[in-house]
Amino acid sequence: MRILIASAPPWACTGYGQQIASLIPRLQKDGHTVGMLPIAGFHGGYAQMNGVDLLPPADLANKGNNDVIEAYAKVWDADIVFSLTDAWVLTGYGAGKFRWVPYVPVDGDPLAPAVKKVMPQAWRIVSMSNHGERTMREAGFQSTMIPHGFEPSVFYTDHAARKQFRKEFLGVDDDAFVFGSVGLNYAYPGRKGFDRLIASFARFAEGKENVYLYLHCDPRPFQSLDITQVTEFYGVQDKVLFPKLVSYLIGYTPEAMRGAYNAMDAFVLATHGEGFGIPVIEALACGIPVIATDCTSMPELVQDTVTGTLVPPVAKYMNPGHYFHYLIDEDKLLEAMEDFYSTHFYVPAGTAGGVAGDMHAARFPNVRALCRMSVRAYEWDQVYAQRWKPFFDDCQREIESGTRTDKSRSGAKLTIGEERVRKTDGPTAGVQRAYEVLRSLDHPNIIKPLETGTDEWGRFWYEMPKYQRTLDEVTEFTQVQRDKILGGLRAALEYMHEKGIAHRDVHESNVLLADDDNPILIDFGWVDACPGEPCVDFEPWKVRERATPRSQLGDVAGFHRVAAYVYGIDLREAEATALAGIPYQALSGAGERDCAPRWELMAPDVKGKRVLDVGCNLGYFAGRALAEGAAVAVGIDHDAVTLEAARKLYPGVEFRHGDLNNGGLPLKGEYGVAFALSVLQHLREPQRTLDQLRELAEVVYVEVPAGVVSLEGAAKLGVSERGREIVRFG
Repeated sequence: MRILIASAPPWACTGYGQQIASLIPRLQKDGHTVGMLPIAGFHGGYAQMNGVDLLPPADLANKGNNDVIEAYAKVWDADIVFSLTDAWVLTGYGAGKFRWVPYVPVDGDPLAPAVKKVMPQAWRIVSMSNHGERTMREAGFQSTMIPHGFEPSVFYTDHAARKQFRKEFLGVDDDAFVFGSVGLNYAYPGRKGFDRLIASFARFAEGKENVYLYLHCDPRPFQSLDITQVTEFYGVQDKVLFPKLVSYLIGYTPEAMRGAYNAMDAFVLATHGEGFGIPVIEALACGIPVIATDCTSMPELVQDTVTGTLVPPVAKYMNPGHYFHYLIDEDKLLEAMEDFYSTHFYVPAGTAGGVAGDMHAARFPNVRALCRMSVRAYEWDQVYAQRWKPFFDDCQREIESGTRTDKSRSGAKLTIGEERVRKTDGPTAGVQRAYEVLRSLDHPNIIKPLETGTDEWGRFWYEMPKYQRTLDEVTEFTQVQRDKILGGLRAALEYMHEKGIAHRDVHESNVLLADDDNPILIDFGWVDACPGEPCVDFEPWKVRERATPRSQLGDVAGFHRVAAYVYGIDLREAEATALAGIPYQALSGAGERDCAPRWELMAPDVKGKRVLDVGCNLGYFAGRALAEGAAVAVGIDHDAVTLEAARKLYPGVEFRHGDLNNGGLPLKGEYGVAFALSVLQHLREPQRTLDQLRELAEVVYVEVPAGVVSLEGAAKLGVSERGREIVRFG
């Protein structure tokens, strides 16, 4: 195809400019012809660079070049015009005059009215985050989610670059603790939140020596705050560092930015809202943990308590675009900075582990490696091969065929008949491969392929029986239905695994329901080999490298997801789980931990007694106690989302919200039995909590790693599957 790009040019040392610099050569390698209408940094006439036609903007002050884009699209004979900039300024794009494909940043909620106004003019829409795709969908627009990427050959842990950047650019020594942030100081209120970051840093820096904040920005006011004056206002002008102005204006190369990230001990983005957050994945790729506002796309990039900390906003406000942005909680930001400082994640080359005796370092002995691993799905080769190439191939196929099919599944065309559904190859050319796998399978809970053929364009198709419902179209289930659905689906997956095959994309929209509620597994486009246990269909959290790109980006597929759906719970926003959406306590065998073996090991006598479960999570032990005759069962947990799910699973249990780190146990009275299973090690004062429990209950069952609390006087019952002692007091 001939693709005309309207964006920051590839020589611009900006986030969007570098995304275009990575995209263009890959498009060219795939045989596409690329032209460019730079929105900045080029003027005067036509030119060509590296095989790219450069078309001059009509007016440098007109970001969209709306008055010339139609003519350029026709003269240059563009098949599509692809834009990467704020979409609201592109009022003259698309609208049937040419095929416009905007790559749209959505940095707040809901969709900005100005963006909503121009989106109907687009031929296709690309979102750069799950938040953006969801916000688009809520506004009535379908889009394809394709994230930004980074070049792993450029952004990686580099100890030499760390030392050099600190010495030559920052003027600080190796022992200094440096927070850093990267962003544009533009407009008011500044979206990057530099003022609130400086306010929290000023409080953090009180009484501390050798701590600094590096802001990679131009501090001069550009319709914005003068950041230098902000530092003076808070009295930290000697501790807040900026790039040299000339170097910043010339532009830092990606290699120089690698040095900047590596020079940091922690990256902070106190953002009001992000369309994506390129500096976040670049920092993580360098092994630098991140503190960020818990809003828009940030939860997709930062795994809270694993690769960094998500700080909640304290308020939202309507910005001049008439949609909401978010203000980070300065007090919580300060807490996160103090936590990072006390942990000091940086470990010099050749040193194993973390700070001796540090509990946080013990929990995350190699956080830099976790940071790097967390962004592998954003490596540019993967993003292009798995996202951009199929997308542009589909665009080309549609243009060549002159048709568009809105009913599609995983990029494949679906033709729905009276009794059959025909599935035709889409952009990833995976339909025939899926058919070959299905042809080798024979199970009552797996879709049966019927006839095959090719259409007039040579695309392979196969037909399958038509069912009236997908699982995601049903919202309420009886326990009998749950058992049948989960039992059938488990049987299908176990059958596949015995044959060495993993589905890899198990979720509620990939399960059909027959009239008798028999589940039928469909959509084998991501099928791959299953080399053995653990299998990605049942335990994706153990083999994330085998998961689909979507799962690696956070939308984790697997048997657990269907289990959660039929039980009516959603744990994607839960804090009391290691990975988003995955139950810590297993549901019908789906989740991180099967609780039944621990119950059987303890064999507690609960009949007729008041039972307390501290750190109850989804409430298995409280619920089991009630089922086995307890008079009363009470569960306590700090996570509201998990408690909401627990109430649905065990409606007879009295669940209470309580933070054991603040004020101890919020209970009075006496209990016959109490459980504190795998919770004490997460508390600041575990021994105090255990002592309180022993005062509250006659018998206390404890599961805890060695050395966290004193087990003197306890009866040892055994060891859990995680190697932790299970004991009984009383």
